[in-house]
Amino acid sequence: MLWPLVWLLVACTGFWASIAGATQTTVPDTPTLSAAEGQALAAKNQCLGCHQVDSRRVGPPFRAVARRYGGQRQAAQYLAQVMRRGSSGQWGAIPMPAQVRLSPQDARSLAQWILSLSQH
Repeated sequence: MLWPLVWLLVACTGFWASIAGATQTTVPDTPTLSAAEGQALAAKNQCLGCHQVDSRRVGPPFRAVARRYGGQRQAAQYLAQVMRRGSSGQWGAIPMPAQVRLSPQDARSLAQWILSLSQH
C-alpha cells in the first residue's frame, strides 16, 4: 500500500521540478572575445583611458584584475556589475565611476575577455 504513494510522490516531484525549471530564465554565456576583439571593445568604450592590459594607468591593469578574480565563481558577472555601477577602494584611493553607457552585454563580454587574460 505504501509503494503507490511513494511512486506518486516521486512522479509529482519530478513533474513540478521540471515545470519550475522551465520557467527560470538563464542568460546565455557570452563567447570570450579574441585579443583583438577585446582590445577593440575596450577602446570603443573608452576603457583604455584608465586601464591598460599590462601596465597601470589610473586604474589597475586588466591582467591584474584577471589574476585577482580569475577562477572565482560569478567573476564575470561581478566585474560586469562593477563596470556598470562603479566601485571604490578596491584598487586604491581613486574610484571607478559608473559606466552607465556600457551595455550589459558589452560589460559581460569585456569581463570575460579580461578574465581570459590570466591564461596568457
